[in-house]
Amino acid sequence: MAVKGNTFIYFLAPEGSGKSTHIMLLALWLRKNGYNVRTTEIRSDNLFLEFFKKLLISMGRKEVVARPLGSKIIVPQRVIIKKIRYLWIFMQIPVAILLSVVHVFIPLALGYMILAERYLLDTYIDILNMIRIFELKYKGVIKIVMRVLLYLIPKKTMIIHLRAPYEVLLERYATRGTPAEPKQWYCFQERLDLFFNKLYNGVIINTSGRSIIETQSIIRDKVMKFINTPWQL
Repeated sequence: MAVKGNTFIYFLAPEGSGKSTHIMLLALWLRKNGYNVRTTEIRSDNLFLEFFKKLLISMGRKEVVARPLGSKIIVPQRVIIKKIRYLWIFMQIPVAILLSVVHVFIPLALGYMILAERYLLDTYIDILNMIRIFELKYKGVIKIVMRVLLYLIPKKTMIIHLRAPYEVLLERYATRGTPAEPKQWYCFQERLDLFFNKLYNGVIINTSGRSIIETQSIIRDKVMKFINTPWQL
């Protein structure tokens, strides 16, 4: 008989820290133990924005950006994004809310446990980064909108912050052959991840000094303790 979860497990972590791997392993283990589990990933760059970016690139409004380890990526021209920066930010919000209702709140109401690789805190961090990069005005209005996104973090939420030093992540990027994130972005994201982890009384796990098996064992132990803790709505 399946066990109802009604719990939201949210992994906060930079690229290369092991989110995808540990969510997959945790989901398999929980299902084996009878839990109704769904996984989700709600990115700040939703389908509409992805289509818009590809459209700009196909129209030749693109530029090449160098990344660490000698890699390069093609992105829409910065000058174009700067011109539509407010529209770009606010396009993310209604889609993120809709996806949250469909992929998180409805399944939670049906008794599923949700494991999220990305969610609204990641959207919040990405928008704050854009505010920082483009030195946007009207920050007060944007912050109000962001509070709406934070309100959509489910009540029974467990944050798991997977950490690894930037140098370790660079080695992982090199091994898998993917473009590395710039260190400035890593530091900005890490600072906010730590803030949100503290805000939600989450768990911090350093993945650099442990094997996948050791890290997964810690995650399972922490998750089961959270699930079995009496929850007051």
